[in-house]
Amino acid sequence: MHPSARLSLLCLLALFGCDVGGGKSGVDAPVNRIFLPSGAAVVAKGKRLLVVNSNSDLRYSTGTVVPLNLEAVAADRVLSKWQLCPAVDYRPKAAAEPFCCRDLLDPRVLSCDDRPYAESQATVRIGSFGASPVVQSFERNGQTVERLMFGVRADPSITFVDAVDLDGKPQLTCTAAVSGAASTPKNPKCDAAFKVEKTVEGLETKLPEEPFDLHLDEKLGVVYVGHLQGGISVLDACGAPDGIPPRLAGVLFFPYDTNRTTGVTAAVPAAPGDPLSPIFTTPRTGLNLGVLYFREGASLPGTCSAAAARDLTLVAAAPSAATAFVPRGADTRGLLYQPDKQRAFILYRNTQGNPAALSRARLAQNAVGQLEFAPAESIDVCAGPSQLTLHNYGRGPRLFVTCFDAGQIYVIDPELMVVTENIDVGRGPSMLVFDENDVSIAYVTGFIDNNVSVVDLRVNSPTEARVIQRIGFARTSAQL
Repeated sequence: MHPSARLSLLCLLALFGCDVGGGKSGVDAPVNRIFLPSGAAVVAKGKRLLVVNSNSDLRYSTGTVVPLNLEAVAADRVLSKWQLCPAVDYRPKAAAEPFCCRDLLDPRVLSCDDRPYAESQATVRIGSFGASPVVQSFERNGQTVERLMFGVRADPSITFVDAVDLDGKPQLTCTAAVSGAASTPKNPKCDAAFKVEKTVEGLETKLPEEPFDLHLDEKLGVVYVGHLQGGISVLDACGAPDGIPPRLAGVLFFPYDTNRTTGVTAAVPAAPGDPLSPIFTTPRTGLNLGVLYFREGASLPGTCSAAAARDLTLVAAAPSAATAFVPRGADTRGLLYQPDKQRAFILYRNTQGNPAALSRARLAQNAVGQLEFAPAESIDVCAGPSQLTLHNYGRGPRLFVTCFDAGQIYVIDPELMVVTENIDVGRGPSMLVFDENDVSIAYVTGFIDNNVSVVDLRVNSPTEARVIQRIGFARTSAQL
C-alpha cells in the first residue's frame, strides 16, 4: 500500500484529524462495488440499502453512494441451490448474474457477490472520507424523498443525496436543482448545491474540520454535527419539502475547554422536538459534559413548519464535570439518552489503561444547580467501540455496541446491564443499521472486509443474533 494511502486509512481507524484531501488517483471508482464502507441506510420501505463508500485509502478519485437491492438479496437468501464455496478465501472474478456460495467454515453464512445487487445506474460520486449517514424523510410534490446526509471529511462538508423510487427503481440526486425539478445524469459527482460548507449569509462562518457525528431531530428539522476539531455545528433542515437545502445556521466553537482542542463526539437533545430542552454533548477528551441551549430569543418553532431561515445559535451553559466519566476515562464514542427514564448510556473507547466500557448514568442537578450525569453502573465491552444504538427486535429494548477493533457487536440488556449476545460480524464493522419495516433484520457495513453483513434477529431462530449472509466476498483494500 502506498504510504499516503496507509496514512489515510490509519487516520480513519484512529479517528485522528488528518487533512489529506480528496482522492488523487484519477482512477474512476466502481459504481457497482462496496469498498471501505463507512455507513449505510435502509430506504424505500426496506427495499434498498444505500451504502456510503468512503474511499479512505484514496485508491479512487471519489467515494460513492451505491444502492443495493435488498429484495434480491432476501430472495437469494432462501434458495437451496447454493453450494459450498470452493475455498475459505474464495472471490468470484465477475458476476453479471447473482452468485452465492456457503461459507466453507460456517455453512449457515451465505456469501454473495455484491455486483449483481448494485443498482449501479443510480450510483452517485461523493468526496473521500464520507462518514455515517442520517436520513430525513419528507414529501415533495406528492413524492416521498429520503435525504441521506453525511459528513465528508476531505472537503469538509455535510453532503446530502436525495433518494426517490421511480417505478420501482432508485433515483439518487445530488446535482443541479435541490428542488428535484431537474433531470438526473447517470453516475454524477455531487456538486456544491448538495454540500453544506458555509453559512448562506457569507464566508465568515465555515463548517469546522472533521465532521464526525450527525444527529437528526426530525420534529425540529435540525441536524447537530459534532466535530473532532472545532466544536458543534447546527444545520437548519426544515425547508426540505419546499426545495430549500440544509443550511449551516450556527457554529459553537470549542464548547469545553480553553486550549481550543477538544472536539465533540456526540450531540443529543434531552427532549427531541422541544426547542427549550438542553442538548447534551460528549467530548473527545476531558471529563466535562457539555450542556447547550438555543440562544434566548432564537426564532425556533416548536415543530418544523417554517421554510424561512431560523436563528439556531447555540450557547453553552457552564460545562459540568460529569462523574460518570471518571471511572472509565474520557475517550467517549457514543451517547444515548432516554428522556422518560432520565438516564443516559455513555460509550468509552479504551483509554488511560482502562478497557472499553459502557456506563449507565442518571441525570441530576449538582449542588450548584448544574446538570450532570452520575454513574449508576458500568460494564466492559468489546475492543474499539465506535457506535451505540437502541433497538427492540422482540426481546425488549437492547443496546447494540459496534466494535471496530474486535469485529463484534455486543447486545446488552439496558436494565440488567449484562451482555445477552455477542455477534461476530467480520473485520472492521463501521456501522450497524436496522430496517424499521422489519425489526428482525440488521445490516453491518464491514470497512475492512469491504462488504455488508446481514444479521438475523428473529426471536428463537436457530441463527438468532448471528450473521446469515454477506453482501460481497470479504476482501482487503489490496484486493479491491
